[in-house]
Amino acid sequence: MTTYFSPTTSRKRAVAASNSDSDKPGGRRRATGTPSSCGWCGRRTDLAVDRRRRPGGRASPWVISAPVGDFVVSGDTTKSRELVANRPDDVAPWTSGEEDAPDVRAQPRPGARCCPDVSILSRDPDEAREVGSRVYHPHRVTVLGDAARFAMSLEAASFGPLTVGWLTYDTEVRIEGFHQGHYQVNVPTTASMVARCGPREATVSPGTATVYRPDRAAAFTSWSSPAPVLALRIPQPTLDQALEQLLDRPLRASVDFELAMDVSTGRGEQWLALVRALAHCIADRDSLLRQPSVAAPYVHSILTGLLYAAGHDHLDELAAPAAGVGATTVRRARAFIEEHAADPITVVDVARAAGVGVRGLQHGFSRALGMSPTEYLRQVRLRHVHRELLGADPARTTVAQIAARWGFLHHGRFAAQYRERHGASPGETLRRRT
Repeated sequence: MTTYFSPTTSRKRAVAASNSDSDKPGGRRRATGTPSSCGWCGRRTDLAVDRRRRPGGRASPWVISAPVGDFVVSGDTTKSRELVANRPDDVAPWTSGEEDAPDVRAQPRPGARCCPDVSILSRDPDEAREVGSRVYHPHRVTVLGDAARFAMSLEAASFGPLTVGWLTYDTEVRIEGFHQGHYQVNVPTTASMVARCGPREATVSPGTATVYRPDRAAAFTSWSSPAPVLALRIPQPTLDQALEQLLDRPLRASVDFELAMDVSTGRGEQWLALVRALAHCIADRDSLLRQPSVAAPYVHSILTGLLYAAGHDHLDELAAPAAGVGATTVRRARAFIEEHAADPITVVDVARAAGVGVRGLQHGFSRALGMSPTEYLRQVRLRHVHRELLGADPARTTVAQIAARWGFLHHGRFAAQYRERHGASPGETLRRRT
C-alpha cells in the first residue's frame, strides 16, 4: 500500500511504498531511496514513489507534485518518465528492475522551509482514494458520473494540527468513510452536496458547511459539476482540549456538532473568512502564517471560532457567563506572558499556566486590567517591537521583519496598533536611528 503520512507543521511529509505483488496484473512497481538529510533543518528524509500497473502493463496516469521535507516530488507518468524525489544527487532504481520505469532523482526546493504540503492530480480512482485517505481519512470513492472524465485534484497543507485543502473531482462521486480520531469540516464553493453523518443527513449548498464528528460513519455525494470543496481536518484531542479550556472541565464524549453549519452570515461567515485566509496560503511558502509565532494563535482562533459559530451540545454552556479569577491569578498570567511573549503562545497556554479556564481568565483580565489576555499579549509584543526598532539599523532591517518575528500578521493593522500605542509609525521609529 502506498502511504502518505499526514503533514504537521515543521515535520516532513514522506511518501513511501511497500512491496506488493508486482508480477501480477495491476500490481505495483516501487521506487526506493535511502534516507538523506535536509540541508536546512538536518532532519533525515525518506521517499519512495510508486505507480500502479493496470492489466496489460500500462501505467495509470499520475500527476504529482508533493514536497517532502526540503525536496519536491513531481512528475507525470503519462508524459514523462522522470520523477523528482528527495534524494540530493543520486538516482533511486525501481525494485522490479523494469526497463521502462521512470528515474527518481532529487532536487531541493528553492527557498524550502520544511513546511509540508501536497498538490496532486490523479485520474485513477484507486490512487485518488489512497491519497485522499492518507491526507484526510480512510474512505471509499464510488464514481457516479462519467467514469471517462474522472480526475481528482487535491492541494493541501498543514498549519500546526490543522490540515486544510482544496479537493475537486471532475465528475460526480460518493465518498464514504469514518473520521476516526478527528473532526472534519467541508465547505462547498459552487455545487450542492448531500451529506450524512451517522443518522443525520443534510443537503447543503454554498453558504452552508458540513461538520463531521469522529465517532460516526460519514458520507457525502457531490461534484455534479467540477468545483473545489474546502476541507478542514481537526484532530479530536486538539478541538476537545480547546473546548475543555473554555468550559474549565473535562469532556465525557466528542463534541456533538450539528451536521449543517451556516457560514453565509454572522459568526459562521467570520469563521469561514479565517479558514479561507489559511487555505489561500497553501501555495505561498513565504506566507506569514508559515511562521509558528503567527500560525499558533491563528489556529487557536479557528478552533475557538468553530466552537462559538457551529451548533453543538455545549454551545449554551459557552454562552453562559463564567466566574472570574482573583488578582493573584491575573498576576501569574501576566508574568507568564512577559516571559513567553516571543513564543507562539495562545490564551489557552496562558490559562493553563495560570491554572484556570480560558473564560475565567478573560473575565479576570477584563475586571483587573480592562482588556483581554490576548490584548495584553499584543501590548507586550508591541513594546518589544518598539525596542527593537529603536536599536535596529534601517539599512539592514525592515519593519516587516521585526513585526513578523513578534507574530504580527496584518501589516496595516499592526501599523495602526503601533501608532496608537507609541504615537508614531513603525517606519518613523526605525528611521530615528539615522
